[in-house]
Amino acid sequence: VEDCIQLLGGAFDNDKPKTWLSPGFSVSTSTSDILLDAGIENILDFVDDDVPFRLIKDNGDGKNGEDFPPSVLCLPYSMETNDFSL
Repeated sequence: VEDCIQLLGGAFDNDKPKTWLSPGFSVSTSTSDILLDAGIENILDFVDDDVPFRLIKDNGDGKNGEDFPPSVLCLPYSMETNDFSL
């Protein structure tokens, strides 16, 4: 992920991408945390809702220790508008 962000940022005058779409729906349970740590602000991978939602990173202690905990905006991915056919 970090290599991709650096490569793309270098191609666009160090303007690093803030939005991510994983290739081939290749997400894992760690994907959102990895992307959040890399500075990604929006994820386009999720097909589980019809409205945008935020994933908030939990630092493991039950308290995020911040007024505004780190989060990433998840924008719904519509299978109906994808050019991939089932």
